[in-house]
Amino acid sequence: MKKFYNYITGKKEVSDDTKNTANQESSEFLDIDVQPSDVQSNENDII
Repeated sequence: MKKFYNYITGKKEVSDDTKNTANQESSEFLDIDVQPSDVQSNENDII
């Protein structure tokens, strides 16, 4: 899940085009109420 999370937040070293795509997907996540902060909290709970 962490790799997927890093991709969405654009933390990975990627080209500008890929970052733009990640930003658009991040906006889609906000639309379904799955915010990066929530994902991080869930990871901490599992650990």
